[in-house]
Amino acid sequence: MKKLASGLVRLMGGFFLLSLGIVLNCQAGLGLAPWDVLSQGLSRILPMTMGQASMVSGLVILVFDVLMRERIGVGSILNMIFIGTFIDLINLVNNSLGLIPAAENLWAGILLLVLSFPVMAVGMYLYMSPRLGAGPRDSMMVAIKRRTSVPVGVCRMIIEAVVLVVGWLMGGTVGLGTVILVLGNGPAMQCCFKLFHFDVAAQPNESVADTLRTVWNAWHGSAAQAER
Repeated sequence: MKKLASGLVRLMGGFFLLSLGIVLNCQAGLGLAPWDVLSQGLSRILPMTMGQASMVSGLVILVFDVLMRERIGVGSILNMIFIGTFIDLINLVNNSLGLIPAAENLWAGILLLVLSFPVMAVGMYLYMSPRLGAGPRDSMMVAIKRRTSVPVGVCRMIIEAVVLVVGWLMGGTVGLGTVILVLGNGPAMQCCFKLFHFDVAAQPNESVADTLRTVWNAWHGSAAQAER
């Protein structure tokens, strides 16, 4: 149970850092991230908003993950809830205090993007290392990594490049920052994983059922001890 509690704390820390990295990207003002380009492209050819397009693409990828036998864990569910929540909270605080000002020129924008790489890489490590489940898009990266000899950073770069091209062909907006994100995020994440000796594909994630079983066993054990 202590291991689960520690893992959940790391999950939340990871989600916060990922959200902070996304806010840094937005404040850079140099273009949408690859998955956002796809969502925007979908919203331009289908009667849906970018938010709805993001949810639809997430659900489609989730089905792919299940077919690839990736386990859907507590982290997968919390990912979809808390990253958006933390982004809103960080933006709320930033709008009041101005801690992360919007870039006023190209070089300031590039600096914010580069700063986001280590922030998001550590966030990825913190939320994936407890192996409580990854979000739909990260699970797809893990699934491909498990079945190939391609390094995890290259997997992410290839996925985001394909997503970027598809989104652009559908009318999504691509900027200099978009290209920088594609080329930088994957290698930064791979370096971070190597630094912490973390192999994302070394063992399967814990499923929701596994986590519930852990909680039940811990509660049942505590109840049995209390009766003695």
